[in-house]
Amino acid sequence: MSEQALQARPVTIADARRYARDRLHGLLGPDKLADVQLLTSELVTNAVRHAGLNEEDAVNLEIYVGTDTVHVAVVDGGAGFDFSKILDEPRDARGGWGLVLVGKVSDRWGIDASPPHTVWFEIDR
Repeated sequence: MSEQALQARPVTIADARRYARDRLHGLLGPDKLADVQLLTSELVTNAVRHAGLNEEDAVNLEIYVGTDTVHVAVVDGGAGFDFSKILDEPRDARGGWGLVLVGKVSDRWGIDASPPHTVWFEIDR
């Protein structure tokens, strides 16, 4: 497993995409690598925007490469959220699509709401 601690700042989102790309380059085809980068970006964006963290707080990005799958988790010390309400919230051109996108593009995903708060996804290799 590879782990990268990032600060809860907007610039962290690009850092997370680069870290995923660098860690998985050559292990996934270009389309799946692009999917992992996109979904990583969505989860880190959610942590930075919605976890209630200070900019100095950590957002951890964990990547595990298995024989058949890549597992990516974003872990933060935020309060978490009520999953049942997330999919019912309105979406528009400004946002609200992150977890919907994760559900559509990933092969599996989930949430561990116990502290620390974790949202993860898997892409089959």
